Amino acid sequence: PEDRVNFLPTGRSPLEDVPEFVNTACPKCGGPAKRDPDTMDTFVCSSWYYLRYVDPHNDREPFARSEAEKWLPIDLYIGGAEHATGHLIYFRFVHKVLYDNGYIPKSVGDEPALRLFNQGMVLDEHGEVMSKSKGNVVSPVELISEVGVDAARVALLFFAPPDKEILWSKSGVRGAVRCLNRV
Repeated sequence: PEDRVNFLPTGRSPLEDVPEFVNTACPKCGGPAKRDPDTMDTFVCSSWYYLRYVDPHNDREPFARSEAEKWLPIDLYIGGAEHATGHLIYFRFVHKVLYDNGYIPKSVGDEPALRLFNQGMVLDEHGEVMSKSKGNVVSPVELISEVGVDAARVALLFFAPPDKEILWSKSGVRGAVRCLNRV
């Protein structure tokens, strides 16, 4: 039901808010039934997008081998530690399956990325992990338009080194702005 789905993050599947999708009839007995709106793990959905980036305008195949040879493997993959147990498992699995079946050129190799850097998790002011699905994220676009990109970057570095967990703080952002104004 493409015309009825709201894709803004709410912490649940967008299909869950479409009653005509969720409520259905049981195929065996004909009685009332409910469909599971979580059709696929979101990490699976995003596990192969890097292959599309190498050849985004190709309308004949997901990517051309020549483009994969030119752009892959990825030099550095940056992601949070949670990605190691979610997205990266599928990311590596999909790459290895495609490699084993000849879709990824041998020259690229059977690993999608050469190096991994795990950045620390960002926690909100209450100590909860910031997540689009929880709806508690701070929009980088809004933050940058409010304080500028330099202050946003300095604030993140003031909170903690890039590989450590940080506790988001509006006062920390204000402190970074004051520091940069003094400089």
